[in-house]
Amino acid sequence: MLTINPDGFTARKAKTFQAEKVKKSIIYLVNECIKKLKLQDEKITSTCSLLKNIRECNPEIHFLHYQLQTAMRQQDVSNTRLYLEKTIKAVNNHSLSQDICIASIGNTEWEAFAVAEAIRLTREDCGREAEIRPASNAELELAANSIAGALESMRNHDPDMLDEIQEHVLLIRLFAGKVTMGFTDERILGAMMLRLPGDNIDPVLYYIEHIVHEASHMHLNCLMSMDPLILNARDERFISPIRPDPRPMTGVFHATFVSAKIARTFMKIYQSTKNADLLHPLAETLDETLRGLNEIQRHAKLTSHGKALITSVGSFVKEAISLPEWQMYGFNQCRSHRFGTGKTRVNDLYKAVA
Repeated sequence: MLTINPDGFTARKAKTFQAEKVKKSIIYLVNECIKKLKLQDEKITSTCSLLKNIRECNPEIHFLHYQLQTAMRQQDVSNTRLYLEKTIKAVNNHSLSQDICIASIGNTEWEAFAVAEAIRLTREDCGREAEIRPASNAELELAANSIAGALESMRNHDPDMLDEIQEHVLLIRLFAGKVTMGFTDERILGAMMLRLPGDNIDPVLYYIEHIVHEASHMHLNCLMSMDPLILNARDERFISPIRPDPRPMTGVFHATFVSAKIARTFMKIYQSTKNADLLHPLAETLDETLRGLNEIQRHAKLTSHGKALITSVGSFVKEAISLPEWQMYGFNQCRSHRFGTGKTRVNDLYKAVA
């Protein structure tokens, strides 16, 4: 189970475990509200029974669980009543689609929260102000076609990754804007926000990468609900493979895991299609993985499960750097970064294959 190699069964098991924890927490919070607020509403009481029969929680329920928990910790009676009422309503109206729902970012409360968090984190992490605005109908139609192409490519060349994605991802919310490219969070689990790609970027490759990226964060969050994986103190800071600022080891671990998962999918598609356009993004994501793996091996304090997961990443990297194509790859060639801005960074991969 502790491997970067995806499969639907493992994803379902991890997701179900995480969902059960959230459901138990909501039931506990509701019962505490009944006792502390002296409530005698039959609908409130029946919500707990209804929740037990829900297989998984949608992003709205995850968000409302967080808000109810926060209100109760702050002993805010007004907000506790508000979010208790909203949670009960959401549980009673709960439904899930069989297919991933693709839409422009909307104005629901949980989406507004996600937008605000993405902007705040971008400001704190890199000192830049992100722009996030809804996609137009024309933009949405183009994006939906490209996402369909990305999912079809994985269906044909990496079906195990598609199975994992379909287990974890319920909603894709698209936006136009600047700076931030995507966002997901345990508090909106099951949903991802993705920025529309620039005109100079292959949209199918872009969506393959970003869907795998955010889905892999979801998967790792579910695994970490089963085992912490990382034992480093929260105030410790380390070099991140994809961000300029020092990050907690949890952040380094997430970034490395996600980069490895993306690189693995790119390699699978390349080996199946021999499309040389994939070597450039594969080289960059492998380089990110190598940088993160080095930092983890030097500084991480891991549980036995965490060690097993990193061993799996290391095994994949060993396989990936042995591709004969790297012997002919122009490492010294001047290339733009795969996202269209800045220069490519592949020095660690170059050293590894030399």
